[in-house]
Amino acid sequence: MSKISQRDVDVEIFMTVDATNAQIAVVEKAIRRSDDVDRYAHMSKQDAYTEFQRIFARNPDLVEATTAADLPQSFRVQLRDGSHVKRWAKAFASISGVDSANPKSASIPTEASLLEFIHDCEIQDPDMRVFMDVGATGAQIDAAANAVRAESSLTITRVLSKADAYEEFQKIFANKPGLLRQVKPGDLPASIAVHPASVVNPDVLDRLRAIDGVDSVEVPSAACENIRSMLALGYTPEELARLIVAWGKSEIFSTSMN
Repeated sequence: MSKISQRDVDVEIFMTVDATNAQIAVVEKAIRRSDDVDRYAHMSKQDAYTEFQRIFARNPDLVEATTAADLPQSFRVQLRDGSHVKRWAKAFASISGVDSANPKSASIPTEASLLEFIHDCEIQDPDMRVFMDVGATGAQIDAAANAVRAESSLTITRVLSKADAYEEFQKIFANKPGLLRQVKPGDLPASIAVHPASVVNPDVLDRLRAIDGVDSVEVPSAACENIRSMLALGYTPEELARLIVAWGKSEIFSTSMN
């Protein structure tokens, strides 16, 4: 094993923060046995904390509030020429205790684009949303709400009228007056905000989409859920964007950003 600079890394494997020594050993053994691996480096929690201190040197309060135990161990891997990087990374992503396996070829957004995405997540509703057809009648909206209430795993948090939808629209696009002038309350659909007790079963989603007058069902972005949970740990949006880029973790959010 040798030290590998970030620029030479083909795949970076991040373990979960609470990964056990046994899980870490399994991953390292698999790396050593792979014919595609040229060399690799194991980054301990202390290594991660040293890097964390460097990245956030201008925020001593955050550094002081964070310990090595709060950070994940990882492996930096350089593959042999001709290796299929994405396929190799995908194989390791499914191993128990692995949080993510990030191929170098993954698209890495800029800090600016990540910051914009993080701000969008901050204003997005964390609940599911059942959107009605624009022309749905009051009776259809009431019937849809009753159908949602019949699902034991779902709780309605709010039924939004067209006027409510327009108020939200004005907040989201406050910096785009041209767009606001083109849209009226009647152009927007009523909707039902729904809080799921757990991960929503696909059968439940199918039942909701089949309700008369329902146009679509929007499930919260997994990427935004990750963003909100990390912001809750005390990171500012600017720090989080910097951290995502520095640790090469941006593929976690790429599906929702692209």
